[in-house]
Amino acid sequence: MKRLSGIFIIAGLLLILGSCHKSDDSTVSEQTSILTSGNWKIVHFEEDGVDETTDFSGYTFMFHDDGTAMATRNSNTTNGSFTFQHDDDRDKLLLFLGSADPLEELNEDWQILELNENRIRLEHTSGGDGSQDFVTFEKI
Repeated sequence: MKRLSGIFIIAGLLLILGSCHKSDDSTVSEQTSILTSGNWKIVHFEEDGVDETTDFSGYTFMFHDDGTAMATRNSNTTNGSFTFQHDDDRDKLLLFLGSADPLEELNEDWQILELNENRIRLEHTSGGDGSQDFVTFEKI
């Protein structure tokens, strides 16, 4: 009986992992090319309906082909990472920019609403309470 329950656990894990995968190579290549093509700034950040854009005033964001990211303000640089993923039939941008406030607010799996050479609009819906956060980057 223990062996049978172990098989069900493994099958369940494989099902979960199989539903969350990276976007296809051509999409990831195009998305990465856009993201890494210059410096970005946040022009809108909204958390739970509250505009907190000013928290990111003065930050410049750079993304590199190797999946690393940098946020710089007043000659202080925070290193992080990014990756693209396809989950729940949506393209997502996963960001990690450390644990310092306010950058830790960006550490989410963001659904891509718009991604072009000049603007990136993202949305995150909390799995806990369903609250929504929005962030918009514009190229500098």
